[in-house]
Order: sequence, then C-alpha cells, then structure tokens
Amino acid sequence: MQPLVSVIIPAFNRGKLIGETLASVAAQQYKNWECIVVDDGSDDDTLQVAGNFAASDARFKIFSRPGHLKKGANNSRNFGFQQSSGSLVLFFDSDDLMLPGKLLLQVESLADPGIDYCVDRFDNFSDGERPQPEWAFDENLNAGVALRDYVVHEVFWGTINFMGRRDLFLKSEFHEDLKSGQEYYFFTSVAVNNPKAKGVFLNRTLSLRRIHSASIQQEQRSLAVARLENKFAVYWKVLEDFGPSLDDRAVKYLLRSAVVFYHKLLLAGKNLIGLRPIYTEIFRKFGMQKGLTSIAPLLAGRYLRMGDRWGSAVLNRNLK
Repeated sequence: MQPLVSVIIPAFNRGKLIGETLASVAAQQYKNWECIVVDDGSDDDTLQVAGNFAASDARFKIFSRPGHLKKGANNSRNFGFQQSSGSLVLFFDSDDLMLPGKLLLQVESLADPGIDYCVDRFDNFSDGERPQPEWAFDENLNAGVALRDYVVHEVFWGTINFMGRRDLFLKSEFHEDLKSGQEYYFFTSVAVNNPKAKGVFLNRTLSLRRIHSASIQQEQRSLAVARLENKFAVYWKVLEDFGPSLDDRAVKYLLRSAVVFYHKLLLAGKNLIGLRPIYTEIFRKFGMQKGLTSIAPLLAGRYLRMGDRWGSAVLNRNLK
C-alpha cells in the first residue's frame, strides 16, 4: 500500500502566488497525498484561491490558524501538522514549486524501512528568469545528510527538501517567536529527539525556491540590524533549549556563532541580553584563558564601538 504523504503549507497574503504552488502539488505523479493549507490571517484572496482547489480536489484541506495561536508561519506549520494524518510529512512553502516527480522519488527513497528521511535539491528562481542551481547542496555529496552535521552547518537543506517519517516530528515544533531561521531550530530539535535517525540524499532537483522581494530572506537582507538580531536569537535559543542534549562540537559551534553575531550587535549599539550571560557561557565552555581573551573584543564593541574585523577574528579563533 502506498503511504500517505502530508504536504503542509502555511500561507499569508499569497493570493497571487499560491495558485502556482498548489497546481504543482496537484500535478504530482505520486497520487496518495493530502495538502494541508493553513491561512495565517490573510486579507487578500489567499483563502479563496486555496478554496477553489479544495472544491475540485478533496485532497486539498484548507484551515485558518486558530485565533488563540500567535500569528506567524511557525504556529501555522505546527497547527497544520496536528491536522495531518500522513505517515510521511513534507513542510512546503506557499510561493515555491514542486517538480512533477518530487513526491514519487522521495517516497521511493523511503521504501527502505531503515531510512527515516530523504533530502533532495532545489534550484532558485525569480519570475521571468531561468532557475539557478543552489550549490550549497554539493556539501551533501560527500558528507551525506546526517542530522548531527546539519546542526553545525556541514550539510545543507531547506524545509521544502526534507521528507520524513511522521515519528521524526512528534516531539518537535517550529518555535513561535523566531522571525527567521525557524527551520534551523526545528531540525536541530528533530536531531536531538532522533539521534539514531538515518537519511539519504537524493541528488536531484525536485523543487524550485522562489526568490522575490516579499521573501523573508530578502526582507532581512534589507534590514541589517534586524538580520543580526534574528541570527543571534536563533543560535542563542537553540543553545538554551538544546545545548544540554548536544555534543561538544555542536555546543561550541552554537556558542561561537551566537557570540560573533552578538559582537556585531554591540558594534551597532544593541546590547539585547547584557554581557553577563555571554561571559558565563564562554567561561563555562571554553575555560578561563580563552574566556579572558574573548572579553576584549566584546568590551571594545560594547563601549568603544570598535573592533569589527579584529574582534570577529579573535572570537572565531578563540572559541573553537
């Protein structure tokens, strides 16, 4: 019997794009799927467009995020998972596209009961332009797609590339307060909760990621300080929530990444949580000597607004 695949799509004001996304789901060669669309309070015609698909194909199931849940794609994804029933799960985005063989090839990759998840590739595209390969996937050719390596960014995937068995996700959620990097928090949680999970890399482009002015990535690039705040928030929150369950390599990577971004925030005049928690974690994990030499660039950034390249170099060298 063919397993049911749950495709979960959060949507907010995607009336002009979601029709293409849902049409790409409808065109899949693999037929045993359900598509859970969760509207996040759109004030355009997103619900109407999605509803038109549901009216003609019962495999599309349309929901609105309940009012008691905080607004955002994260809660919409979590709610969508609760409404789904597939033994295989894929989180997809409301502006991206599936190529026709995506679900079929990923399901076939999971035919081996010893494989828990499959990662494929996406290309990046903008309207009117030819799709371009995402070369970061080449990191997976030699390293594979181990969850523990994802935590330290030695392998790569996006949310739309990862199809997994339902059991993988039962103890994990997208964090409702993170504005970007949600997938990093989520898959780190999956790694912590499934230390023995095994995956396979399907070295084929099976989806297209849309790059446009309304994308979160594009918005964050245009707001430099907000981007730094969000980068720090992701690494620090992952360290807080999962540090005790991660190995030494991962903890040091998380702390180093958080501190480097915090140093840049200090240079921009932002001291979000104060220096004491930062110092405490540095001394606890890296010891007195490295801790003391790492304080100098943080102090220079905090009080003198100086030491950008020098400070980052010192921190990256020391915190290893």
